[in-house]
Amino acid sequence: MKRTYFFAAVAIMLMTACASVRKPEHMRVAPLDSGLNLDSLTDCTVAVGFKAADIDWNDGRMTCSVFSKDLYDAVDVSRMRPGDTLIYEGKPMVIVSVKDNKGAKTVNGGIENGGAELVANGGGTYRTMLMDDYSVHTNLGKTKLRLATDLTLVDCGADFRDPSDTVRSNFKDYFDRLPDYRKDNFNCLNTELVIKNGFVTEIHRRWTP
Repeated sequence: MKRTYFFAAVAIMLMTACASVRKPEHMRVAPLDSGLNLDSLTDCTVAVGFKAADIDWNDGRMTCSVFSKDLYDAVDVSRMRPGDTLIYEGKPMVIVSVKDNKGAKTVNGGIENGGAELVANGGGTYRTMLMDDYSVHTNLGKTKLRLATDLTLVDCGADFRDPSDTVRSNFKDYFDRLPDYRKDNFNCLNTELVIKNGFVTEIHRRWTP
């Protein structure tokens, strides 16, 4: 009888020990909130996409899609392990491998193998890096913005060797002279707006391959 109690006690102890051993919890690493509110873009610099036809020069307003660069908390990135999930280009990517490359993180073999690359962005954040060093952006939606009376447009040339044009007046004439492929090529990878007090004061487009 005592032997029966002994084995029963041992069995209970083993069951309790097994129950107390938990599987490691996997982490979900997602982009930080952009902090942008499309209804109140007052003082900020934002990546945008639009076409020349989206600007109403008579009304002094433009319609554009606003994008935020996908940034990740540096602490979360440093803790990524196999089994965790990285939200990349809006989709979950289960992490199979993570390699450190001089501070950058190569996930699942990098972008050339269907994985991802993350590089330090400053301010305690990392960004995802695409081909040609582009960053991944998230489309936050469309909004209509007012143009400042002292608007400045800094536009890249058609070729990377061409100097940029700085335009402070006769904007419509400038846009009308652009070839069609350049009129419609203002996108989140090459264009930013500077907004002050709710007005667009600067439009910057840089040359991209």
